[in-house]
Amino acid sequence: MWLTACTAVVGYVPEGSFKRWLNYKVSIMCFGVLSSALSSVITYHNPENRPIRGICVANHTSPIDVLVLMCDNCYSLIGQRHGGFLGILQRALARASPHIWFERCEVKDREAVTKRLKNIFLILQIHLYLFFLKALV
Repeated sequence: MWLTACTAVVGYVPEGSFKRWLNYKVSIMCFGVLSSALSSVITYHNPENRPIRGICVANHTSPIDVLVLMCDNCYSLIGQRHGGFLGILQRALARASPHIWFERCEVKDREAVTKRLKNIFLILQIHLYLFFLKALV
């Protein structure tokens, strides 16, 4: 509930550097709260190797992996659309920053994702993307 409320507020802020900064802070805070709810103790080693901008590629990534990754950095995600609780979280995240969600079984969605990925380099100036390769295959 906290994540959906915070991302709704961020969603109303006009695009720009302040929105990116606010989204970063809200994302780190919300995912920290979510990870605490799971009693996780997360230690990040070698923070100097943390990506600033660009593309991070992950294969066979679960929602728990995303939770751990997003406690340390703010990512825009590309992956399969889900229903239920995960769908609520996906829609909440999409309010605050640009994410790409798609249905694997629909050809039109694959074409739309391919088109969006071709334009990704324009967006990369702003966001760090995390790709889920299994979802794109």
